[in-house]
Amino acid sequence: MTKDNILQYSHVCIEVFDLQQSIDFYHQLLSTRVVHEFRAPNNFLYGVLLLIAPGMFLEVFLSENNYPKQDRSQIIRHFCFQVKSLSSLAKQLKTMNINTEIKRGRTDKTLQLTIQDPDGIEIEFHEYDELCVQAKFL
Repeated sequence: MTKDNILQYSHVCIEVFDLQQSIDFYHQLLSTRVVHEFRAPNNFLYGVLLLIAPGMFLEVFLSENNYPKQDRSQIIRHFCFQVKSLSSLAKQLKTMNINTEIKRGRTDKTLQLTIQDPDGIEIEFHEYDELCVQAKFL
């Protein structure tokens, strides 16, 4: 496969321990909506596909593992969204009682902030400006 065939990221898939809590969290944080439910033959809901933006999804599956609470963040290291304005996002997060700080990446100089979802998975947000490494690739 060549890079010319790649259009964009499609989705990230995560395991969670309370499906409804995660659906609610990502809806409040990213205004997602459920566009597909994954159901077992007995109709048990074990996952959802959340629409984030056109062509961008988050797959969320109920974990079958019993990870100790301190190990849950290791399910995935992090995922990242590019945003127009980190300051606007920080204000929105504050309304969700999530306090965070906008920082600049040590080596790539990207403006960023990070939070954690209910299972401890890190969510990173980037705002690209002329100082960041990524700017020349946009």
